[in-house]
Amino acid sequence: MILVPVKNLKQAKQRLSAVLDQPARTQLAQAMLHDVLEALGSWAKRPEVAIVTCDPFALALANQYGFEMIVDHTNTGETDAITIATQVCQMGGVDNTLVIPADIPLLQVWELEKMLEADSRNCPSAFLTPRVHS
Repeated sequence: MILVPVKNLKQAKQRLSAVLDQPARTQLAQAMLHDVLEALGSWAKRPEVAIVTCDPFALALANQYGFEMIVDHTNTGETDAITIATQVCQMGGVDNTLVIPADIPLLQVWELEKMLEADSRNCPSAFLTPRVHS
C-alpha cells in the first residue's frame, strides 16, 4: 500500500514565510498534493493508496480519486501519521507500505514505476519494502 501523509495544509510550508504569505503557501501545498494524487490516480498498475490526514482539502481530494482515507486526528507530524497508518495497515493484513510525500511537485508515473522497479530488484520477495516507524 502507498501511504501519503498530509499535514494541515492551512499551516503548510512555514519555511517559505519570508517570501510567501500563508494563503500562497496553502495554495502551493494544495497544488503539490494535487500533483502527487493525480500521478497516483493515473498510475494503472499501482498498489492501493491511502491518504493519512485530517485536512479537509486533502480528504476531499482523496475521495475524488477513490483513495482510502486514514484519518489522523492528532495531526502531530509525519512520523506520527505514518505510525498510525502503519498500524492500521498491519491490522488490515497489509505487510508492506511505501510512503510518498505529499509535496513532490510535477511527480510523474514513470518515476513511481522506477521506484517500485528498483525496490523489487532489492527485495524480490516483497512487492514493497516494509517501512515500520518506531
